[in-house]
Amino acid sequence: MSQRADSGHTNSGFNGGSEVSLDIPTNTLYHTSRDCIVQEEQGPKESCLEGTQSCCSSLWSNIFRKKTLYKRFPILVWLPQYKKDYIFGDIVAGISVALTVIPQALAYAGIAGLDLQYGLYACFLGCFIYIFIGSSKDVPIGPTAISALLSFQIAGGSWQMATLLTFLTGLIEILMGVFRLGFLIDFVSGPVGAGFTSAVSLIIFSSQMKDFLGIKTSGNTFLQVWISIVNDIHNISWPDFILGIVCITLLLSLRALASCSLGPKEGKTTTQKLLTGIFWTIGTARNALLVCGTAGLGYWFFVNGKENLVKTVGFVPKGLPSFQPPPFHMDAVVNETTGEVLQEGQSFWDMVSTLGSGLIVVPLIALLETMAVVQAFADGKPTDATQELIASGVCNVANSFVQGLRSNGGIARGAILNASGVRTQLSNLYTSVIVIIALLYLTPCFYYIPKAALASIIIAAVIFMVQYRVIKPMWHSKNNHWPEVPDAHPRSLPDLPLDGVCAQGDQQAGPEVHAAGGHRLHPHLWSGLHGRQGDIHHGDGLQAAGAAPVLLQPAAASGAGLRGTQQGSGGHLRHQHAARQAGGEVAANLRDPQKSKSKGGSTQQPRHAIVLA
Repeated sequence: MSQRADSGHTNSGFNGGSEVSLDIPTNTLYHTSRDCIVQEEQGPKESCLEGTQSCCSSLWSNIFRKKTLYKRFPILVWLPQYKKDYIFGDIVAGISVALTVIPQALAYAGIAGLDLQYGLYACFLGCFIYIFIGSSKDVPIGPTAISALLSFQIAGGSWQMATLLTFLTGLIEILMGVFRLGFLIDFVSGPVGAGFTSAVSLIIFSSQMKDFLGIKTSGNTFLQVWISIVNDIHNISWPDFILGIVCITLLLSLRALASCSLGPKEGKTTTQKLLTGIFWTIGTARNALLVCGTAGLGYWFFVNGKENLVKTVGFVPKGLPSFQPPPFHMDAVVNETTGEVLQEGQSFWDMVSTLGSGLIVVPLIALLETMAVVQAFADGKPTDATQELIASGVCNVANSFVQGLRSNGGIARGAILNASGVRTQLSNLYTSVIVIIALLYLTPCFYYIPKAALASIIIAAVIFMVQYRVIKPMWHSKNNHWPEVPDAHPRSLPDLPLDGVCAQGDQQAGPEVHAAGGHRLHPHLWSGLHGRQGDIHHGDGLQAAGAAPVLLQPAAASGAGLRGTQQGSGGHLRHQHAARQAGGEVAANLRDPQKSKSKGGSTQQPRHAIVLA
């Protein structure tokens, strides 16, 4: 303990590890604790350079820890455990996805307003990189309908803008992963995701009407597109329309064939197993079979001088793309004959300004899509949204160097992977190899593919994205009828924010709220809770099953979100409600109105805390 003679009174009553001196001025009157200054004597401070070196050293050692490396490079976990039995499952799964992704990539490039080869460019390098850093075996990297539509709306059909969008959104995803922002997906509720997906599917469906009917359309909005369709419907191309109807019928029939199973679930004969496998293979490869069949039909029309009977894709460049950085500026394009400026030049900042908020929207939507695949086939295992952000970001940055379209995991191809018996992420290797073979040798055959066939593939896929089944559960969850409960006090409760109250039930009976002490809230009264402008409003009371009526009352603790799950015939609907109440601490307790008297004759209200998730 250091003694200071010039400071007046010195307190030496502390025997701790650090030296602390209590200095009280001698010439002034001591009034409050503000006059008492506690000083802790520390050792020599580190310089800025030394602190920076220490921080970098700590960060470097943390990055290259064995645990961190295994988490950021999942291949280090599953590759040492790889068995020979896994090879067949991965090969079958990789080939099945390749037969699906090739025709889809051609079609999705059309949605993005780009030449067809740009869709294929996004299907091999990203798949190869995902083998090393991907955390899920059921995620196939490639373009999706939603990402293609967003690319068209943001990039406007320019391959330079689309490639830069792929690069910048990939960088943003990497940064989000570094800062561990994968939890942001928890703030997007089920109804919001369902509504967005349904709206996108309708927009994509509308955008394919021009190729399906063989007419000209214009407009950027849903309403404008349909107005142009109605105005030009008299110019319909009947051969394209008939071919499109036949293609959709075949696709839906083969889709149903894939789920056909002969014989009982257990104890199938060899013949039944063989036929079931053939049905599944044909149904899974329906897109590839349709493309091959219609390409042969288009070639037959061309040979017989009827090449104008149906509209075909046309020339697709052969070979792999050149490996180069994404374009960071756009040169002006001028018509050499007339001198007309066809495309104005743009600097890097002009291009970024054009992309605008899409740089934030696209990564979030991509995370939703990818995590939907990961969680759908996780089988109860923990998922890592942060690692998927990093993996998706690195894959898209790599795709931008080969002029690839924006890519992420797709639920349809993920289902094919899972149904094919995929065992590890190595299935992406076989998908990449087949796509490269298609780019090197099969692109001349793409010339004869009818546009109506590609439009049919997209339409047959997006019609199942309309989530109409969630409407009924959502309607039942928004019920303004207040149940009558005895001993209740109408309108006596303030707005009550609840966070983490767990409620689960089915669509018919309604969810249940469990309270501590074995109390279970009756399912019908859940309809008494409804949201308005982010706040939770309550009914006159909550009836506890098999017990006295209970009321929801505020208390002295802060609350958080109200989360419930309703399961109906159409799937799961997840609700998240959050609310804040300014100027006061609130929480959720259950108060039993049944009065019990204390020793002094006063009335006490026993409280039962709601179980927090």
